[in-house]
Formats: sequence, structure tokens, C-alpha cells
Amino acid sequence: MEGAAESKSDDIFWYFAIGSMINPFGLGNRGIEVVESQAAEALDNKIYFYGSMGMAEAIAEEGSSFHGVVHRVNPENMAKLDRIEACLLRRDIQAKLYDGSVVTATVYCRDPSKERGPHIDKNPSQRYLEIIAEGCKHFGVVQSYIDFIEKHPCVPRCLPGDFKTLPPVPEGAPTMTLEEVLKNDGQDGRPLYFTINGKVRQNMMEGEDYLKSVDRSHRLGHHLELIMCKMLYDPKYGCPETLDQVTREHAACIEDVTYNIAASGKVNTMHEWKVIANFDQPYKD
Repeated sequence: MEGAAESKSDDIFWYFAIGSMINPFGLGNRGIEVVESQAAEALDNKIYFYGSMGMAEAIAEEGSSFHGVVHRVNPENMAKLDRIEACLLRRDIQAKLYDGSVVTATVYCRDPSKERGPHIDKNPSQRYLEIIAEGCKHFGVVQSYIDFIEKHPCVPRCLPGDFKTLPPVPEGAPTMTLEEVLKNDGQDGRPLYFTINGKVRQNMMEGEDYLKSVDRSHRLGHHLELIMCKMLYDPKYGCPETLDQVTREHAACIEDVTYNIAASGKVNTMHEWKVIANFDQPYKD
């Protein structure tokens, strides 16, 4: 396009974010550093939500457009994004900045030959749309697009009364302090403990999976609320840094998420974790 700015040089990319990466928490929680960010419009493309989780992708469609945020990133951070979005493809699009200039940006999408339709593609979750809307507001995306996102059909959040819980603490089990939990770090023959919503869970994995959990605890800590809120950021609850910033509802929500992940069998099944004790947990409320 005549007058378009360069898409990238040897050390910079324009990356058009359309989903969680619109949100600064989405970037920060994944360790993505940007040079600058600007609201922009993706030209000759439309947004589409695909798969069982209703994730966002860009689909080429002449004459259509939608809004998002372009981030300028270096090759190292572009490589991080490629690893995060490994199941998607990248292609160049024309992105119109709000000052009227046009840049060539890279955007993630699926193979255009992939089957699409309501029989396989579901609505996005309420949480996901709120992440996008919050990021759009932060970076000054036009209100009409924010309205579109906020009014888009979605899968509503599970109500607190419907949250599922992990197996109960065994009768007569002790109540552990923070110091006792942290001492059990998986090193030198010690067990590995994590906490979730007032419960202590022992990691019962073996081999490489166990070693990965030990490494993860060293990097991220022993409290699933503080780990999961970064992996699955929710604007409703924010991203607390300490346990005493976590509300009871948020902790119960994370326990529900943990239960559903375990029950799905896709990550860690129930037998790989064992509830062994109560935890003397502080809550914000």
C-alpha cells in the first residue's frame, strides 16, 4: 500500500494483538516486553472466534476491518510469541494507526483451509472478552469496538455457588503454617507441597514430571492462586502478588479451575496430587 510504513527492520516487528496480548497483564504475565504500543485497525480482515474455547483469530476478508493493538517488539520477544502461539500461523496485514499512517504488521491466524462453523467453533468465555475489552480501554481503542467486544455472545462465568472443590482434607489432618509448606520444596528427599484455598496438596508425580514441578515451584512459588492468576488472568479478580490480596471467592474460583483441569485428564490427574492438610491461609476478606 502506498505510504505504508515498514513492517519490520532487522531488530523490530509490528505485532497486531487481537486476544489476550491486547492486555498489558497478558503481555507481562508471559514475559513479553514491547518497545511501544498503539491502537490500530486491521484492514481487509475480520475477527473470528474459533474452537471449543472461542479464541480470537484474524481472517482475511476484503473490505472488512476490526480493531486491536499493535506492539513493536524485538526478535527475541517475537520468538517468545511464536512459541506461545505455536499452533497458529503468522501472516502480514495492513494496520492503520489512529494517526492515519499504515504499517505492515504480523498477526496470528489459523490455516485458512481449516474447517469453521458453529458446529465446531464456540463463543468465547466472558473472562476472555473482558481481558480483551480491558486491554482495548487501556490502549485507547475506539469505543465502538469495545462495545462490540463487551456485547459479543459469550459463555458466562461459573457462579460461585457452582464452583467445584478438590477432595476434602482428611479428618484429623494437621493445619500447616506458611513456613512448614515452604520447607517442603521437593529437595533432598523432602516432599513437594502446594497450597490452594486453605488446603495443602502434595505432589505425587514421579520422574521428569516431578522435576518440572519442583523447578516450577522455585520459579513461581507454592501457592496456586498466585501461579494460576498469571497463567489465567481474570479482570474480575486482578493479579494479586501476595496471598493476603486474594479474596475467598477468587481462591474458590482457582480451586474450581484446578479441579476442572485435573478432571479433564489433559494435564495432571487427581491421583498425581494428594490433599494432606489444612493451610493457615490469609485472605483479603
